[in-house]
Amino acid sequence: MDCLLFPFAGYKISERFNQYIFSEFYSGTSDSLLDYKRKDVQLRVGICIKPDFYSVF
Repeated sequence: MDCLLFPFAGYKISERFNQYIFSEFYSGTSDSLLDYKRKDVQLRVGICIKPDFYSVF
């Protein structure tokens, strides 16, 4: 499998709230079994809202 994946760290949006933004760059074959030969380049962005009682960082 020929793929290139760059996960970037999460950044806290605000000091007041527990909200984080994440980004990731992906370059490789498609995620679907139907399009397994197709090359794909993606920039993925996500938002995480976590409760106060759960600490990951």
